[in-house]
Amino acid sequence: MGKNHLMRLNSPNTWAVERKENQFIARPNTTGQKIKYCLPLIIVLRDMLKVGKTAKEIKYILNNNDLLINGEKRKEIKYPLGIFDVIDIKPLKESYRLMLDKKGKLMLVKVNGNEANLILLKLSKKTTIKGGKSQLSFTNGTTMLNEKVSDKQIKINDVIVYDFVNHKAIDVLKLEKGNTIYLTGGQHVGSVVKIEGVKGSQVIFKTTTNETFVTLLDYAFLIGKESPLIKTEDKK
Repeated sequence: MGKNHLMRLNSPNTWAVERKENQFIARPNTTGQKIKYCLPLIIVLRDMLKVGKTAKEIKYILNNNDLLINGEKRKEIKYPLGIFDVIDIKPLKESYRLMLDKKGKLMLVKVNGNEANLILLKLSKKTTIKGGKSQLSFTNGTTMLNEKVSDKQIKINDVIVYDFVNHKAIDVLKLEKGNTIYLTGGQHVGSVVKIEGVKGSQVIFKTTTNETFVTLLDYAFLIGKESPLIKTEDKK
C-alpha cells in the first residue's frame, strides 16, 4: 500500500484535497518531479475537473487516448501532472496548466491558443554523455540534448521555452535583472515578480507595488522577460 498510496493526512501541503475522507490517496508515479509539485491524473480528472466519478471511468478516458500531457498520450491514472505541465482533455476540448495559487495550493489554469503548446523547463543539471554530447536535465525530470537549444551557454536555473507541438526550443530565459519570475514557494508563493538581482542562492525581486524582497533561488522560476509568457491564474 505504501508504494502506491499516501495517507491523506500526510499528503503534501500543496495538494488541495480533503484530508478527512478516505484514509489513503493515490501516490503519483515517480518521474523525477518533486511530489509536492505534481498530482496523479486520477486526482486531476476525478476531483478537480470532475470528468469521471470512479477510477474505472477515469481509466476508460485514458484508454481511449482522450488525454495528452505536454503533447504526449498518457494512460496511467497515477501518471503525475507537474507544475507548468499542460493537460489537454479531448472530450472537453479544453487545456489547462498546473500552477500554484497564492496559498501555495496546486490549481488548474485554463489556457488556449499558442500558449497551450508551451512548456517551461528549468535547467537543474548538465552532463556529458556518449559521443561528447551535452545532455540537459530539468526540474520536471525530463532531459534534452543541448544541440536542440540555440544558446550553448545555458546555465543552471535558466529556463527553456519549449514548443512541444513543433518539438523545438524557441527561447532561453536568463536570471537577469528585469526578467519575470514566478514564485513556487515562500511568503509570496504564486506571485509574478521582477528580478532585481541574484546573490548566491538568493534572488532579490520587486513586486507590482514596488516593494523589494528576497527569496531562495529554488523558488524563482523564470516565466518571461518583460512580461509573462504564460497565464498564471484565471482572471476573476
